[in-house]
Amino acid sequence: MMFMKKWERDSIQMNNVDYWELIANICCKIIEKKHKDKSDAIEWLTNYLSNPRMGRIDKVRTKIEDFMLTIQDNDIDNAVVEMLNGNKRTAKESAVDICGQKPIFESINSLLKMINNESDPHIMRSCINALARMNVTIAAPIIFEWMKNNKDKWGEQAVSATLMSVAEKALQLLDIDLYKSLINLKDTR
Repeated sequence: MMFMKKWERDSIQMNNVDYWELIANICCKIIEKKHKDKSDAIEWLTNYLSNPRMGRIDKVRTKIEDFMLTIQDNDIDNAVVEMLNGNKRTAKESAVDICGQKPIFESINSLLKMINNESDPHIMRSCINALARMNVTIAAPIIFEWMKNNKDKWGEQAVSATLMSVAEKALQLLDIDLYKSLINLKDTR
């Protein structure tokens, strides 16, 4: 469909937000009705999430994330898991949040791989949160090791002020001994 043409964020005029919201709404309806253009609509939504986040509230992004979070559709869930494996940071962060909130258990292996390879503290915070919400106990030692090896990403001058509190809550749920070790690690800073 012509209105779902490929586009890049820098070509979007901010005064066109109603247009992009309309396209997102149409894509959501196409997916809900299982229309023959469903895969194109899913691609459009994931492409939108792949564009950089704005400095303001992006109501279109929020609508898409909410839609992906609430719809019970295997194709959507698969697209969300696929975003975890891509190289677009903003799409990954959205996908991680959706996987943890929904939850999408098929994402666990991808989330565990992300923890081993991720340096972005914001994505890491979301990964920790998602794995804790899904009660993935095997993630506890991986989370602890990441926190131990990335002390510069949390603490007084941290890039993510909430990373430590999210890790504490997760380890408290997943492995109480590693939680105590994290507290000790925090106290020795």
